[in-house]
Parts: sequence; C-alpha cells; structure tokens
Amino acid sequence: MKTKNLFFTIIAMISMNMAFAQPGTIDIIVNSPEIKFPEEVAITGTVKNEDGMPLANAKVTTIFNQDYFTDSNGVFSFTLEKEEVTPQSIFVSYNGLVTAVRSYHPVMANTDYNIILHKAAECCCVITNHCIGADMNPSTVYFENNSVVLSGETKKQLDIIADRMKECPTVIVFLTAHPSYKKSLQKFAGLRLDAIKEYLIEQDGISIDRIKTGKTTDEENSNRVDVRPE
Repeated sequence: MKTKNLFFTIIAMISMNMAFAQPGTIDIIVNSPEIKFPEEVAITGTVKNEDGMPLANAKVTTIFNQDYFTDSNGVFSFTLEKEEVTPQSIFVSYNGLVTAVRSYHPVMANTDYNIILHKAAECCCVITNHCIGADMNPSTVYFENNSVVLSGETKKQLDIIADRMKECPTVIVFLTAHPSYKKSLQKFAGLRLDAIKEYLIEQDGISIDRIKTGKTTDEENSNRVDVRPE
C-alpha cells in the first residue's frame, strides 16, 4: 500500500513540474528590496604628498562648490546632508600638484579617503603659461549625427589631451562647439560640451577650473568640438 501511495505521489510531483515548465503559464514577480540612502554622511580623509608628508590647507571640493581644507596633519572632515547625499566626484587639490578626483556614492555611507597628490611631470616647454609643442596643438573631437556619445576613439583622444594637461598644470583648455542657429542644435551642442568636460574631469582627473566652454554659431551645423589651449 505504501509503495502504491509513493508511486502516485511521484506521478503527482512530475505532473506539477511539467505544468510549471510550460512556457507562458506562470508569471514570476520579483520584488527587489528598496534601497534607502542615508540622510547624512561623514566624509573624512588624509591628504599627503609623494613623500608621505601631510599637506596642510589642501582644498577638498564637492560638486556643490563647497570647499573644505585640511588641517596641519593633512586631515579633512565634512558632512553631506540630505540633497547633498548623491553620487558625485570629490576634487582634492594643492598648489603645484596634480588634482585628484574621488568618486562617492551614497551606498558607501560614511567614507574615509587616503589621498596622495603627485607632482606634475615637467612640461615640454613653458612660455606665457602654455605648454608649447606638438602634443598641445589644437585638437578636434567629432560626434556622429544627432549623438552626444563619446566614441572609443574620442575617449582615447581625450585621454591624450588630459595627459598633456597633467604634464603642463598651468594649461587651460577651451572647448568650442559649432552649431547652427536652430535652438534644438544649440542645446545639442551644449550636451556635447558637457560630455567632453565630464569625461576629462571624472575619468582623467582634470580640475574643473581648467576647462572652459563656448559655442560659435555657424551657417551650417557642425558635429565637431574644437579643443584648444587658451
């Protein structure tokens, strides 16, 4: 009797599995847990030079243009509150050293950074605060029609420009877009300028104050953005 009951139990289980296996017969709903970001977080850190010496008065800047400074031990501390608790880049700078960029995301909660600021490589030749040479010649970035996406080739091009800027810490670049008179294309040009600027800042660590942007209205719309030392 037990064997018979076991037989029917196995048959029932197989039938249920076959029913579940039929495509389109069952809707599976997955409820992901709600992610709650903290309303207040503490950001701390230490800034040193390449020799391991603490840097006093190094400047730490958030995307909200709030500046904080390290103490005599190279230590900084500040609080992000409510709307400031958002994904962002934090910039750490010191006169004569290359600016460092650190990414922050609310899931990191309270965060402590250990930052080393490096000297800039010697420039090829500095005249009137500009690095003169083939590496800093004007460059042009091209976009596809109706696109603000940076191609892989464009990113490599911007990486090279950023490397030259790091070698010459006094150089400021000017980005110029060339849209036509149409308002929609003017807006498009602005988004392209933002895309280049954000890449140089977030991916290559170039300080925001070393990048300027502008637009020159042309008769015909152009997909190019000129990058020139100012």
